[in-house]
Amino acid sequence: ELINWFAHARKLGWDILFLVQSLHVVDKQSRLMFAEHVVYCRRTDRLKVPYIHWLLQLVTLGLFQMPKIHLAIVKYGDSPTALVTDRWVYQGAPLYAAYDTKQQFSDFYAQGAFCVLPPHYYVLKRTPIN
Repeated sequence: ELINWFAHARKLGWDILFLVQSLHVVDKQSRLMFAEHVVYCRRTDRLKVPYIHWLLQLVTLGLFQMPKIHLAIVKYGDSPTALVTDRWVYQGAPLYAAYDTKQQFSDFYAQGAFCVLPPHYYVLKRTPIN
């Protein structure tokens, strides 16, 4: 019944976002049905630029860190070679308070775990890429 609702939600004017840590944890049939646009997010502070990163670590005595900026690439479909439709660059610091990463889930929730977020938590100001 839930999958049927997801399949027809577009006719009701709903846009559905699935947030997953990895695309591979989603069932292949669901991925093919619902993953029209897939966004891959990367943090720049975890990237290591060959040679330049090593040189900056040497010059700054190991104190150099890349800025904590998020890069998001939007692809049309779930294939690694899918067409890139958009790119986003943003800082995640304003969103840190929107999600409790230490929340524990339990069978005692009668209606399941949920939260209500006001729009200012999830509306990001897009930074144009030149």
